Amino acid sequence: MVREVYKHLSVMGVAGSVPGIGRNLLSEVCVKMGSNFVDYKTLKLSDIDLTAIKINQNSQSFHPSASANNPERLLIRCQFLEFLVRIAIEKAGGQISVSRKDAHFCFMAIKKFFEKDARTFFASFDSHKWRLDRYWT
Repeated sequence: MVREVYKHLSVMGVAGSVPGIGRNLLSEVCVKMGSNFVDYKTLKLSDIDLTAIKINQNSQSFHPSASANNPERLLIRCQFLEFLVRIAIEKAGGQISVSRKDAHFCFMAIKKFFEKDARTFFASFDSHKWRLDRYWT
């Protein structure tokens, strides 16, 4: 499901030849996921923007030579997955840590995110259906 969502959203924010998801679109998607997701108590739109900025800056500082394939204001594939994991943990009220207890908390937060918050919204993206109905006929 994550791959289908990324494929659909990334074509809207192409920088050169690199597809990616911009911050405005990311915020819009998080709002469309439902009122229980962005509830302005545990998760606000500003948290979404800050998380995307943090992920982008971390990537630029670790891999400065790969900046041509990693646009500054877009999230590419691996960054989109990292974004979902960080938002799931933040939504559950935690921080990413390396202790064993925190690892179990992070696992449960991610599991809850994909099973409860994201499943119905992510299931609505199906590019293969479009191929069957439109492209290959």
